[in-house]
Amino acid sequence: MSTTTNATPAQRLRAALKAAGFNARRVSVRHDHSTLRVTLRDAPAALSTVKAIADGFRSVRYCEATGEILCGGNTFVEVEYTDDLIAPIAAAAAAVLGAAGDGEVVAIGGGFRAAKLSRARGATYPDEVRIWGPGFELHNSVACGVGWAAKRIAIAYLDARALTEAPAANAEAA
Repeated sequence: MSTTTNATPAQRLRAALKAAGFNARRVSVRHDHSTLRVTLRDAPAALSTVKAIADGFRSVRYCEATGEILCGGNTFVEVEYTDDLIAPIAAAAAAVLGAAGDGEVVAIGGGFRAAKLSRARGATYPDEVRIWGPGFELHNSVACGVGWAAKRIAIAYLDARALTEAPAANAEAA
């Protein structure tokens, strides 16, 4: 005789994250209607690692003809760091980037560089900022505005730092 469990998607995701070493103090999971919202509260938790686990719980149905998302029964996933972790890093990045001149490439720290560009310098968007560093590639290296660029750099910095510190932490535990 088999037993069935009526665990919610949030409960199953929490169990998967716990099995991967992320407890409730490090990562929280909420289920709002059709979205699993995962919040990383601890800087050493890598966003990309948690996102890879959480994306396994994503379930979205699309129309075969048009590619549109069909209504009902979908489960979306959002993974993000808390603002408390992002804010100090973003503020430091915004200060450095805000003081930079048009077209000047500035080092932000952590292996990141950025440049504000005007239309005269070839910008496609207003208040365009180009970003280089871990996690940024050709297709995702543009932000509109210093504030948004600083936030994206802060998120990429936290993720890169967590990924490089995770192997060292695992080696110390062994």
